[in-house]
Amino acid sequence: MKDKTTPQWLADQQTLVGVTDEALASALGYESPKVIQMFKSGGMKVPINKVPALADALDLHPGLLMRRVLNDVSPELLQAIEHCLGALCLSEGEQKLIAAIRKANPGKEPVPIMFDRDAIITLVVA
Repeated sequence: MKDKTTPQWLADQQTLVGVTDEALASALGYESPKVIQMFKSGGMKVPINKVPALADALDLHPGLLMRRVLNDVSPELLQAIEHCLGALCLSEGEQKLIAAIRKANPGKEPVPIMFDRDAIITLVVA
């Protein structure tokens, strides 16, 4: 799923966006930056309810962070959720495409049609 551990990834992203442990702690509602240090050392897992605020503070896609956190907590749970509900992390373009399809064809199931097998170009029709 990933090449870096979640703690390493969070530390790298924090450095990239230039936010302090104190600012992250405040954004997540913690009084002490020690909690952030524990996240980055792997001594404490990120609580699932803190994922949206942490993603916002680190300029991350919340779905991407949620997938990592869920995978750390329970890979089987993540697999079951995605099996039942689909991928947790869609790009902004994918979200817009799905919203447009649902708006244009409310209540109808779209049917993909493959045109170019090598490039996997699809057209969704209802």
